[in-house]
Amino acid sequence: MWVVLASVLAARRKQAVIVAVVALLATAALAAAPWYAVRASQDVGIAAVEGASAQQRLITISWRGGFNTDSDADGEAAIRRAREQFRPAGFTGIVSATTTFDLWQPGAKKSSADVVAAAREDACQHLELIDGSCPKAKGEVTVPATLADELGLDVGDQVQLEDNDENRIPVHVTGVYDVSDPSEPYWGDGSLVERGESSSNDSLVMFTAPETLRGLDGVTHTYDLLPGAEAFATIDIDELSETLSSAVAELREQGFTASTTDFQFVIDRITEDRRNVATGVGVGVVVLLLLTWFALSVVVRGAGVQVRADIGWWRLRGAPSGRGWILALGQSIVPLVAGAVLGAGIGLGGGRLLVGDLPSDAGRSALLLALLLVALTLVGGLLAVVAAQLGTLVTPVRDLLRRIPVRRPGWRRSLVDLVLVGLATYGVVQSLVVREGVGGLSALSPVLAGLAVALVTAWAVLPLATWLASQARHSGRLRTTLIASLTARRPETHRMFALVVVGVALVTTAFVGWDTGNRTRWERAALEVGADRVVTVDVDDPARLREAVRSVDPEGTRAMAVIDQQGSTFDPPILAVDSTRLSVVAGWRDGYGGSVERVAAALRPTDVTSVQAKADRLALEAAATNATGDLYLRFHLRTVADAKPVDAIVGPLGTSRQSYAADLAACANGCRLVGVQLLGPKRADVSSGNAADAESVGHLPAPPGTQVELFPASESEPLLPPALVADPTRWRPALGPRELGPAITAGTQKSLRVTMAAVPRGKEVDLSGWAYVADTPAPLPVVAAGWQPDTTAELRVHPLPGAAVPAAIVGNAKLVPRYGAEGVLVDLTYADRLVPFPLQIGVTPQVWLSADAPPSIVDELAKAGLRPLRTESLSERLSSLRSEGTAVTERFQLLVALVGLLLAAGAVLVDAARDQTVRAAEFAALRAQGVKLRDVRAVGYGGVAALVAAGTVVGVGAGLAGAAVARRLSPGFIDGWTVLPPAAMQTSPVLVAAVTTTVVLGTVVVVSGAALLRRTRELP
Repeated sequence: MWVVLASVLAARRKQAVIVAVVALLATAALAAAPWYAVRASQDVGIAAVEGASAQQRLITISWRGGFNTDSDADGEAAIRRAREQFRPAGFTGIVSATTTFDLWQPGAKKSSADVVAAAREDACQHLELIDGSCPKAKGEVTVPATLADELGLDVGDQVQLEDNDENRIPVHVTGVYDVSDPSEPYWGDGSLVERGESSSNDSLVMFTAPETLRGLDGVTHTYDLLPGAEAFATIDIDELSETLSSAVAELREQGFTASTTDFQFVIDRITEDRRNVATGVGVGVVVLLLLTWFALSVVVRGAGVQVRADIGWWRLRGAPSGRGWILALGQSIVPLVAGAVLGAGIGLGGGRLLVGDLPSDAGRSALLLALLLVALTLVGGLLAVVAAQLGTLVTPVRDLLRRIPVRRPGWRRSLVDLVLVGLATYGVVQSLVVREGVGGLSALSPVLAGLAVALVTAWAVLPLATWLASQARHSGRLRTTLIASLTARRPETHRMFALVVVGVALVTTAFVGWDTGNRTRWERAALEVGADRVVTVDVDDPARLREAVRSVDPEGTRAMAVIDQQGSTFDPPILAVDSTRLSVVAGWRDGYGGSVERVAAALRPTDVTSVQAKADRLALEAAATNATGDLYLRFHLRTVADAKPVDAIVGPLGTSRQSYAADLAACANGCRLVGVQLLGPKRADVSSGNAADAESVGHLPAPPGTQVELFPASESEPLLPPALVADPTRWRPALGPRELGPAITAGTQKSLRVTMAAVPRGKEVDLSGWAYVADTPAPLPVVAAGWQPDTTAELRVHPLPGAAVPAAIVGNAKLVPRYGAEGVLVDLTYADRLVPFPLQIGVTPQVWLSADAPPSIVDELAKAGLRPLRTESLSERLSSLRSEGTAVTERFQLLVALVGLLLAAGAVLVDAARDQTVRAAEFAALRAQGVKLRDVRAVGYGGVAALVAAGTVVGVGAGLAGAAVARRLSPGFIDGWTVLPPAAMQTSPVLVAAVTTTVVLGTVVVVSGAALLRRTRELP
């Protein structure tokens, strides 16, 4: 008996191979699905932590000495105790201590600055020491470079720190530092590196050894917990949430200040996204399992038709019925089991390699689920085999030997189809109407839409084929008549058409969804990052940033200088961009205010009219016509090559017209005149945080009412030409709302008269002695999105940190790069000219790079004086978005769709082969009756091609309907981001889906048609 079964399998090896391949594909995909879900869940955890803000990642436990206790030693012990009892898995703990002081320099009559003294674990590993060394003992400090420059501090200097009780602590400077990367997770909320809500430019941070702060009152001890992204691949989120909640509650009872509110956002995101992964992959598994059962039922049913005659002759010769069962079932069960076993091995091995190391519980669960899915596949296949052969085994011998099987009414099939269409329609409508709380039904709805279309259109196939055969017969079209007749006579036409439509619909929906999702994620990444790469650099001057970028990229196509201000409660985010290079922005869209050219023209309607020349000496004539003390003039310039500031001071000025000169060696290769400042008498020290103040160059401000007249020294003076001096319209005062600038008028001898204003009584204003060259139009042109300024007041913006300048909205946008629905764009050159002395607070100097900028450009920027701090890239942001549950589901659905298409192709191939002998005999008879060979060939290929072509056309339409449903029901981004709508559906993925299905199913048509014609030629 077993020899006979082996002989039958060998004789019908093509059908056996197809059954085995179908089982192999299905079981391999199903066995790998749990491992795919596990890997996706790991990526979700990592992406959630990496994508969270610094504040969301941070858990801080704090204890304030003098508040919680009267002893700082108790505070130090308390924070040590908190560290010992609270060590959650996946976190790194960092202990620090901070307090505030007034800094006093030797001999000073008042404090020089407000500072924060901080002792933080491993701080020096995250600082860049410009000079000196790290503090290692009590009384040693390292100071920020900005403070060192402002106060003139050097390594080895002695200073004193005064606390709130006026107790002074002597310390000495051991080093000067800069922060390598303020956004590094190590810095927590960023308060120690001038980043974050609690940072302040007025309180600079000096780092010291813990011993310096030990025993002092008012010291705040903190224990920062920073999550490691990789650890969250395998952490049990539910258990972690419970651990954090209980531990924080216990610490609060002990007097600590602690909160996990922000980090709970990360936990909730991971939980929800993993739920999305489980739902999406689970729905895909269900769809693939149902497709596998359906395809196997069609395949084994086709094989069952071929063994009818075998069973009939077997029983006619009196063979035992048990052996008939073995013969009938074995032809399908053997290849089914063989394919399933091999597929399970491939799926389990591939899935395990995909995931890598796993906790034992997770690995065991994935393995058990994979084995369960393989078992379900086998059980479904075995039931399909038994159901297909059961009718054969109980059919009388006379009917088994008939060439044409007895037809039975198909009302059961129609009833089942009607029930399925009703359920599918109900599911889609329920999902579209209710949307919330329907679980996996939303993910299943696109499949249900395709299934409903497939079943409804399948009902029309047989009547349509019958009608078409009749019409073609009457019109004498032989090929059409034969093809339509074969389609109408084929018993499995209804099932095969529905299976093809579902397979093609799944592929179309998956390709469209995958393409739409990818483009939506790319558009979001491009909006949030701004350019292909954004390099944050260390530079203290916007003008120097702009010139350095221009020197590295003179063509203006690869790099753009940007000053990024995040905004505040009252001010919108502002991007000051070099508008001549806006083409660097990634994914430019009309929502940014129009085309690149239009926005650039709006931001910079005219070129700047700089006063610049190459000169190593400045000569002029001046007179202090109204002065109560010594009066000086400060000329502020910028080098043309790299925008470095240059100051020249002349004076004291006499009351009559006299000649003055100043050396300007730095301007030998060219300088631009920025403005002239009236200065009062010299002062003993130089101290100011603002370079625009007179104190920054060692002078007192010029008193109110002071008047100076400027005369050009000669007609050839390049930096102070007569035309500039004689025209007061080419000058302007400071533009800040609190700044009261001098009166700038024409003198009597083609001179320029600058008169300090008198402070109005009862008015709080800042008296300014600056007369700036008016080389930029005012008000400042801005393009705004989502900003609604106060219409009752003068419109002002802060293009750079400092005074707000008058502005005019010249363009309305829907979006601004990096900030989305609210923000303002200004031109960096205009901003720099209107705010010549910006403050270095709350800004992020950046260089935006285009996609074609080479990696070496970062090194070139460093050589130009722009030290890179960190780099954001569109690809990294896109990778993070692709780790979300929605993206994971889209990729798995595409895999399921392709496997489903291959299953449908295998079913069509088996169905075409099952009546190949009968069709070959009919074709041979037609040839004997004089039918031309080309007509026989056309019918041989056309019988399957007609079914496949019709199913493909209908399937593409059904897939588009499913894609439309999926678009409406898509959960979107896990954080609820809706700044941009989902990308519009395009024709390219539809064409790809159509080509893919055409290639796969077309191969089936060619293979089955060629086999049929070859069999026909073998007959006499």
